[in-house]
Amino acid sequence: MEPKRLDERLGPNRIEDTSTASVQAMFRDRANLARFVEPISRSDGLLLIALVAIAVVVVWVMGYAIGGGFSPSETEAGITSREVFGNAQAEQLRQQAIDLQETRTELAVADGEAAFFRSQVAAISEDVERLQGSLNEARIEMTIIIGIYEECLDRLYPVECIESARPAAEAFLAELYAVTP
Repeated sequence: MEPKRLDERLGPNRIEDTSTASVQAMFRDRANLARFVEPISRSDGLLLIALVAIAVVVVWVMGYAIGGGFSPSETEAGITSREVFGNAQAEQLRQQAIDLQETRTELAVADGEAAFFRSQVAAISEDVERLQGSLNEARIEMTIIIGIYEECLDRLYPVECIESARPAAEAFLAELYAVTP
């Protein structure tokens, strides 16, 4: 039986990094750890046992803390918030929580009302601009009509002048509105 190369035995996708730097780094780390642990293990066996015991205790405490062992629920500990704080303090905390929730609700309502009022102000501003434009147009019309009537009143026959000037004034106003949108 002929020996196969490693990449043929494992497949081309199994060996991605052909460099030996990672393997050398792993052996270098193991050698450094061995140099650190060797004097401790030679000096005193009790010290080594103590270090292992401390490591086990630290791992157990961390596991207990992460697992929620230090934060028991009310049913596990049998302690209620009234026993920890007292009845008056627990009632005060409950009332403050209710007040905080009411304040949040009122703030949300106030934000909604502010948004509504902002939209109303925008709509009213548009109406004011539109009405201002209409007022300016009405002033122009009145100025033209009053000017024509004043000119006609200065003449000897104002009624005929007004009747003859009316089509010219209406044509002028139609032309004015046809030019400006």
